Amino acid sequence: MSTRKVDRTLRYWTDKTAAAKAAFEAKWTLLSLENGDPSLAQRLREQQSLFDTACVTGTMDEVEDQGAALVRGWEYCAAELGDWAEAPGAFLTGGADGPETCVLISYERPESDEWVRKHYGESWVWMSPDEVAYLLSLPELRQVLAVKRQFPTSAIQPRAREPDAG
Repeated sequence: MSTRKVDRTLRYWTDKTAAAKAAFEAKWTLLSLENGDPSLAQRLREQQSLFDTACVTGTMDEVEDQGAALVRGWEYCAAELGDWAEAPGAFLTGGADGPETCVLISYERPESDEWVRKHYGESWVWMSPDEVAYLLSLPELRQVLAVKRQFPTSAIQPRAREPDAG
């Protein structure tokens, strides 16, 4: 097989996969994929590795197969995150004990509840960062601030429930 044909194949698939990645990254980051669907992010990383390996040690057929699979992977990930493009601005969410305690934190309340309801259910509550700060400043919750200052990387988690005595 000619070196020229190998070079053209490698160039074609590296350009094509780079373009698919760039199209994804024009809207998303890998971190947003990781946060949204860790399993999908892992599969994409694995496919990237398969393509990289094919480029170094594989046949032209392997380069083409793995390159095409990687392009499909980037396109699939973009489609999976696509609905999030309609998200109502920048916000953080959190919840405990299921969807009835979902809290959406942002500087501005979303103009439309429809998107938020679709992703977080009917029981979500919007709060501004100032409201969260105010709640944490209440005497009943000041210990939370003291602990978080002392242990900044700590996470507040629900306490394990005691088994019913019976």
